Amino acid sequence: MTALIIIAAIALLLFILLASSVTAELEYDKVFKFKIKYLFFTLAKDPLSPKEQKKKKRREERKSRKARKTGKHVAEKRPRHSAEEKTIAPESKPEKQPEPPPDKEKNTQQDKSDEKKQKKKSKVTPELIFGIWGKAKPHVKRIFKKIRVTDVYADITVGGEDAAKTAVSYGVHCAAVNGLAAFLENMITFKAEKINIRADFELEKSVYYAKATVKLRLSTLLHSGLWGAAAVYGELKNLTAESEKVNGNTPQKAA
Repeated sequence: MTALIIIAAIALLLFILLASSVTAELEYDKVFKFKIKYLFFTLAKDPLSPKEQKKKKRREERKSRKARKTGKHVAEKRPRHSAEEKTIAPESKPEKQPEPPPDKEKNTQQDKSDEKKQKKKSKVTPELIFGIWGKAKPHVKRIFKKIRVTDVYADITVGGEDAAKTAVSYGVHCAAVNGLAAFLENMITFKAEKINIRADFELEKSVYYAKATVKLRLSTLLHSGLWGAAAVYGELKNLTAESEKVNGNTPQKAA
């Protein structure tokens, strides 16, 4: 009975871990800020809070102290040369003998080795790139479709010294924001709460503020990533096998 309880607990834990989403909170207000979280853990954050900045400085100071200590320790362990050093007479250099004439067989072997090296270097071909993209494309699309961008809020105040330029800039901003929103709605799950765009002829420069929350389930990321990597690996294996067959058959035909 206890074994069944342990198995059920492990299965429930795995389900919770895979069903949970990796969340990224994005914000722009003169400075770009982000915070990436998973469950109750913060994976990355910028900018750091004052406490975290102090901790980071302490870690850097500890690392620098350790580096200095290790440097001094190594310097102390180095053997010191005595003041009295034996003078060694310079050895007589042997006379240069005339080099034998180069053999044709060696030159041909070197040329073949150079050709092989060039072929190995030039493995990246358009066929390879298109083949990899063809296998990875459905998995990339799956990841993009499962991305959820919610709580989108944008406040844009278009300003400028010239009224005519400000009006033109206002129209450009409206077209760009609407086009971007339509593109994102077709690509991913995109939900905008409020997007304000207005013109202020008294401002010298435009002011931007935006925030959004991006979510992606860990199960989707692992599933698409693993299957995509397997598909790309299989395609690479097939293409390399075909290229080896072609390169192996060409010299036989020429002979």
